[in-house]
Amino acid sequence: MAEIIIRKDATADLKIKIGDRVCNGRIVSTKTNSACEQLTTLPISGIIKSIRFDGNSHEFIIVVSIQNNQR
Repeated sequence: MAEIIIRKDATADLKIKIGDRVCNGRIVSTKTNSACEQLTTLPISGIIKSIRFDGNSHEFIIVVSIQNNQR
């Protein structure tokens, strides 16, 4: 299985966890302010292998394991 790394701004709440089986279009995070709600979705399908926080860039680094035919 191949792995894809997704970097996501850490100012929003994550809606995924390690081990989740996710599909293309799955909501990763939501961020609400007084004007609107912003949704971030995954561009691929796979299994969430790891999530870590990068304090230097204030991002979540999400590793998704995918099958080769899903790229």
